[in-house]
Amino acid sequence: MLITHLTKIVASDISPQMKNFPDLIEQKCRDNFLQLAKKFASKHELSLQTVSREAHGADSFLRRFETGEITVTLAKYDEMIDFLKRGKRREKATAG
Repeated sequence: MLITHLTKIVASDISPQMKNFPDLIEQKCRDNFLQLAKKFASKHELSLQTVSREAHGADSFLRRFETGEITVTLAKYDEMIDFLKRGKRREKATAG
């Protein structure tokens, strides 16, 4: 899950109304990332498939992430957000 084990422990120790707190945070992170990815794609005239490959490494990632089929660690989420915040595509490594 996107939320760390510590967050789950904290959420389990608070009121019953907050039992689904980790799921709510995960969905919010998912929604935020998808919104940013779509804006990034539009700004740079890229397909979401290209943004998916650039940010995560897999063409199908965003489609599967949006449906909840897959998730990411908090560290990977942070890495993907950093990619979008840079506002540009990754530089290709040059040989030599």
